Amino acid sequence: MEIIAIYTEKNSDSNYDQLIPLCKYLYSELDSFSFAYDFVVPIGNASQTGSYIDAKQATQILDEYYIFSKEHSLVSKKTFNLKPSHYNIYENMKAQTPLKTSYNYPMISGCHIGWTSICILHNGDVLPCRRLPVVLGNLKHDSFEDIFLGSELLRKFRRFFTYQEKCGTCEYGIACRGCPAISYARTDDCFSSFELCTHSSLTEYKPDIQIPEIDCSNEEEMEYFKSSMKSFVALNHYKIFSLFPEIANQAKKIISTTKSQGSYIQTTDEFNKLTFDEAYCLGNLFAARR
Repeated sequence: MEIIAIYTEKNSDSNYDQLIPLCKYLYSELDSFSFAYDFVVPIGNASQTGSYIDAKQATQILDEYYIFSKEHSLVSKKTFNLKPSHYNIYENMKAQTPLKTSYNYPMISGCHIGWTSICILHNGDVLPCRRLPVVLGNLKHDSFEDIFLGSELLRKFRRFFTYQEKCGTCEYGIACRGCPAISYARTDDCFSSFELCTHSSLTEYKPDIQIPEIDCSNEEEMEYFKSSMKSFVALNHYKIFSLFPEIANQAKKIISTTKSQGSYIQTTDEFNKLTFDEAYCLGNLFAARR
């Protein structure tokens, strides 16, 4: 069973403080499940929710759920997944430590708008994300190439370090970038600062990659996209042991440890020794095995 809960605050009747009680109930009543939560995007029907959670409340939710997830997730049985992008860099942010990676990336995880995500509606409208209702084009009239490669909005997302406020210069930007859909719903600007994040960058992110001008041709944009993704495809979990052969033995140790102790994969010492991109890839691999 897979359960996804969206948490927000509606007028004086909030539900954000009910997350952990709900998790405890699921843990005690169900034998097997996969659970995740995320913050609602206050747009459409959800725009009627009244007041919205603030950064302090969001941090409280993130902290409490993270601890609960680590203590109560069991491999192949009961899993509390870490869905919000913030969790990708949670431990690094708390410890104020940089991300250690094996390759240089423009993007590893977090929001995938402009990279590996697109939403196509039944009428042919193309959106950058299912949660971001901005029409980029329509497949009845526009080619997918012109929409995906030619859209100024998607080009800006592929250059988030120039256009996205706060997240664009954050040292954790390649792995998080908040939620542009929430920023859009709250400010009408998907590149505005993500208001649920309290992190203040200690260092500024500067990509070490060749980037064409935003008004370049589709062919130039495609070359930029391909060159950017050369490292990212290393995160394909089907190729992990050929691309990261040095972690094959570590993966075996992790599997052995989780089976013998019934512990959550990401709580093992072997997992914590991996670089961020290796850990992200292995996490996807184990998720696919469940």
